[in-house]
Amino acid sequence: MGDIAKGNRIIWGFAHESTYATPVIVGVDHGVVLGSGGEGISHAAGDIPDDNLEGEHQEFYSEKGSETVGGDISNAPMMYDSIYHMLAHALGIAAAPVAVVQVVEGINDMLDFVEATTGAAAAVLTPGNYTPAEYLTMLLLAINTAATDNTYIGDFGGTTADRFTVEIDTGTDTFQILAVTGSNVSQTCALMIGFAADTLDDLLAKTGDTDVVPLAYKHVLTPPALMNFAIGTFVYGQATLFLKEFVSAMFNGFTIDYPNQGKVNCALPLVAHGVNFDDTNVAAADKPVNLLSAIGTISRPGARDTGLWRQTKVRFNDQSGAALAAADSKKCSAMQVIANNNFVTDDFTLEFAAEGPNSDTSRISQPVRDNKVQFTGSLTFSRLQTDIQDLIDGMARERKKMTLITTSGVIVGATNGGQRYQINIYMPDVQFDVESNVSGPGRVPKTINYQAHAASAAPTGFPSGYTDGITIEIINGRNINAITQV
Repeated sequence: MGDIAKGNRIIWGFAHESTYATPVIVGVDHGVVLGSGGEGISHAAGDIPDDNLEGEHQEFYSEKGSETVGGDISNAPMMYDSIYHMLAHALGIAAAPVAVVQVVEGINDMLDFVEATTGAAAAVLTPGNYTPAEYLTMLLLAINTAATDNTYIGDFGGTTADRFTVEIDTGTDTFQILAVTGSNVSQTCALMIGFAADTLDDLLAKTGDTDVVPLAYKHVLTPPALMNFAIGTFVYGQATLFLKEFVSAMFNGFTIDYPNQGKVNCALPLVAHGVNFDDTNVAAADKPVNLLSAIGTISRPGARDTGLWRQTKVRFNDQSGAALAAADSKKCSAMQVIANNNFVTDDFTLEFAAEGPNSDTSRISQPVRDNKVQFTGSLTFSRLQTDIQDLIDGMARERKKMTLITTSGVIVGATNGGQRYQINIYMPDVQFDVESNVSGPGRVPKTINYQAHAASAAPTGFPSGYTDGITIEIINGRNINAITQV
């Protein structure tokens, strides 16, 4: 499941808890892929000094305070079906997933067709993730925009099961959908809408050859207005050596790194209620619920490809400007997105005084949020291009809206044109620093820091309701809720 230590496979897992201080069994599909950083979680007991002592003193004993357990899960690659539910816990809310049909720029965003009088035409689809009904509306708009002889209407489902139908609404010219011979066949959506071959050149309605079964699911992650962050049990170990079980783990935010090369990674600062050890010195009542017999049942989901920075588009323009488009793409060499939940972890020191090995460990109460979630980050430009200074100066003067769209490999099991894994991050209101340092020999990198804020309304071109400082969409093959399932 993760690292290799002297030939032994170390297994990692993370599962959702429903009750604080109550660990759960971690098993099938709960496996977590960690990168080279592994985990840096440690535990220690603080001291409570005796305030009644007076005068000079040295090395007096103190009372044992709360045990603190925390650290980072570092360099976890952004996988199809591994890190996403941990990220959902870190951000706070994961809505029920929605089945979507994808339009990916340069992959399946064109449809060639022929009208008898004018000849070949090409419909240009708008990239995005759509329900079948939304996809049909967008598809017909694209076809009618490109058409010159007829107008078209369509249907999905109805008497044709889960199939798309396109037919003439007004006009008398024949038409034909070119699924395999069009000039844009390399990025056609024909297979996506069920057409495996060119249709006949006639006046008849065109219905797809196969049912369209969306196998991509959109999970929307948003920060909650109130403190209701999820908790989970995080375990790791090797089936014949050891097991550590971190109870009621909560993520105090996240850092998503888009490096100048390589994989998109996520680091998660973790705070836990406590840690249970499978150790001979620990009483049976204080051992993990995930004993050695259970750890072997942990398995990862099947889709394990990662997102790559070179597959990410960074787009921004004025917060009040037009919808983001290809012309708004910026050439950045690296980027960071950081969330800080501002947890306070030790408001109550004695709530769990009777728990733990030898009944003397005071574990922490559930962390509370001391302030609003803060979103910050940075953009790094690798060279001072001729227009980069004007760009940076302009960024400092106006509020911006920004999106990051990472499109990775085909989702395992996906059909209908090969729907793809995506991480989409929407920021409706971003403010950039006025200036930032230039450093390094050779290339002249310039890093600009930013803060992301909530907006009173979703800006032009943003999905409806995306007004939080950050909204994250994760598109994968999982049809179950990112939090409640795990």
